[in-house]
Amino acid sequence: MPPSSSRPVLDEIDTNTIITPPKPTKPLKRGKYNKTIEQRAATWTLPPQLKRPTRHMRTETKRKIIMFHDCHRIPVYDFETLEISRYRPPTYQEISLYFKIPITTIGGWIRDRDRIIGSKRDDREVQRHYKPHWPDLEDQLHTCFLEARALGQPIRQAWFEYHSKRFWKEAHPECESLLTFSEGWFRGFLKRKEISLRCITHTAMLDSDNYVRGVKADFPDFLE
Repeated sequence: MPPSSSRPVLDEIDTNTIITPPKPTKPLKRGKYNKTIEQRAATWTLPPQLKRPTRHMRTETKRKIIMFHDCHRIPVYDFETLEISRYRPPTYQEISLYFKIPITTIGGWIRDRDRIIGSKRDDREVQRHYKPHWPDLEDQLHTCFLEARALGQPIRQAWFEYHSKRFWKEAHPECESLLTFSEGWFRGFLKRKEISLRCITHTAMLDSDNYVRGVKADFPDFLE
């Protein structure tokens, strides 16, 4: 049956031809608008003090420090009347002690407050997923790790290095030197497979109730 004149004849498409996808007719949904410093100051509350330093300096953390510097006020007392005479903004040293962040870093953020407050995207919140170079090797190494961990064998970095080279040599004997056991690859492998090398003891903590009963039972003997 000959093709209809209203329908074009389908031809082969060259693989080098770039096909541009059509633009969506419906506009994309807009995200939340970024608040200004005045809008943030209207609903600002004092954040809790950090007990330990952090290495992840996210944009939201920078904004908290900037708002802490602009909105938080420390009372200044009169030495004679012992009453509050005025309020002052916190110093860089006080902010550093409160958030456990170096003073030089805080100063740079406050000087660059307009860009930090006005940024609409947190670069550190965007999770980057890297595709492993040898996924089959990582799966085989992970399976071997689970079997060894189930048997209670102690596993450290040297164990992974030995078995990874052994698996690679069995699968690719012609290019044995191609595999490089680097620190970056090893850390990425642990992160992708959610493996922790932290040592865990097999001794359980004493139950609090049993401990209290034992103390009460031995206390009369201690008095005698």
